[in-house]
Amino acid sequence: MTKTLTEQWYDGTLQEGFYYYKLDDVIDISKKDAIDVFGIYADDERIKDIEVLAPVPSYEEYLVLSEYKKLEKDAIQNLINEHIADLSKKVERLQEQLNEANEALKSFHYSQEYVVVDFEKIKAYLKKWGVK
Repeated sequence: MTKTLTEQWYDGTLQEGFYYYKLDDVIDISKKDAIDVFGIYADDERIKDIEVLAPVPSYEEYLVLSEYKKLEKDAIQNLINEHIADLSKKVERLQEQLNEANEALKSFHYSQEYVVVDFEKIKAYLKKWGVK
């Protein structure tokens, strides 16, 4: 099983460098001082109640991550735009169907004794919209 960064730090096997950490007694990590950065060196004293969260990226890694984040954001926006376009087409189709259904209903003649239905118009409507 892979050890967590905190376990590696306590064992002395964590690679030297800078890491984000939080104190274990901090509940709300949204507070400004809840997460901080510290350097880890081979001869460091191990402090209890600290959770090592992640390595601090180098500037080059930061640039790559920033570009990845931008590409991800653009891809998500494209998917949203495609979904909106698809939904717009479906709404237009439903509006057409509704308009045609309303026109078909106008062709019915009602009286208290009988209803006259133009079945040819209804069949044409159902065929057009793929209803069996």
